[in-house]
Amino acid sequence: MRVLILSVTVGQGHNKTAQAIGDQLSTLGIEYTILDTLDYISKALATTNEQVYLLGIKKELGQPYASVYSAAENRKKSKDVLSLTRTLNYMMGHKLLKFIDAYAPDVIISTHIYPPMMLDTLKQRGMLDIPCIAVETDYLIHPFLEESTRNEYLVTASPLLNMQAYRKGFKKEQILPFGIPVRSVFNQKEAKQPVRKRLGLAPDKFTILMMGGSMGFGKMEESVQLLDKMNLDMQFIIVCGSNKNSYEKLTALKLRKKAMIVGFVDNIHNLMDAADIILTKPGGLTTSEALVKQLPMILCDPIPGHEERNVEFFLNNGVAMTVSETMRLDEVVFQYFYYEKRALNLKNSIDLIRKPNAAKDLAEFVKKLCQDRKKQQNDKPQD
Repeated sequence: MRVLILSVTVGQGHNKTAQAIGDQLSTLGIEYTILDTLDYISKALATTNEQVYLLGIKKELGQPYASVYSAAENRKKSKDVLSLTRTLNYMMGHKLLKFIDAYAPDVIISTHIYPPMMLDTLKQRGMLDIPCIAVETDYLIHPFLEESTRNEYLVTASPLLNMQAYRKGFKKEQILPFGIPVRSVFNQKEAKQPVRKRLGLAPDKFTILMMGGSMGFGKMEESVQLLDKMNLDMQFIIVCGSNKNSYEKLTALKLRKKAMIVGFVDNIHNLMDAADIILTKPGGLTTSEALVKQLPMILCDPIPGHEERNVEFFLNNGVAMTVSETMRLDEVVFQYFYYEKRALNLKNSIDLIRKPNAAKDLAEFVKKLCQDRKKQQNDKPQD
């Protein structure tokens, strides 16, 4: 059994989701490979895509980016096989087909929105007869996924998104509400006090984990200084990601409260175990990891479009609080502390929507899909 996982490098979320799926497939004895789709098709295209993304998430360009996303949500689906959208996706898909034919997978899984659109055009032309699974890595159904309904299955973050999926043209039997796959280490939970001691933190002090995403966006220095002035007994774990500038500014601060400041790390699961609450951008993967860890969230600095939709989902389902221009971070933290039951209420709501077995459930589904495909091939009459 062999599975091809198609990802796209924009930040780290899509690749980490792909790796989480691959790790689970390996435990079932399934061979897999992860392909950076745009990089394979054109390195120049991959570079341009990431640069456009990085520009789009900068605050000063947020409104144009939001407008583009909103236009995508409201646009009409491209039904014509010769439309510009489908023609471009077919051209890229046709190049991708060379790798698919050489690798000969039994199943194809996509962890970014671009590959499913390419695969859809190949299926439309009868050039691809391999089961394809699109994995949505946010708490919404991306507007471009309506161009991907010929993919046999769609993995969603929650069954609460079924109505959105129906509106995009997916049928009930196509939808797999397994959740967003995260690495198995997030299912392993340690008591807070031992982890804090190991990290050099006070074992019994309220701990806020602050994360700016893999690329370290957001004004973290201002947030830390704001919290440091509060008359509340707490300590901080601050993850700067790849943002060296932010790391240098934070380490230069003279803080009253204890703070552990790190750059890019690979033990986020341990840091989440040490924390009582997380302040983070509302990216699909980080928030899914926090949900698996039953960690209440304060959400800030959403990227226009998909991350704003994530915030709406989490607030409507009572698992997070949010910071805005009119609701400062210190006010949100104050409100969290004011009622002792607030943390319990958030955790109870988290238990309703968390999906700790998403990667395992998907891997087991894929294994059965591979087995059924092999059986069909063996039962097919030989010419």
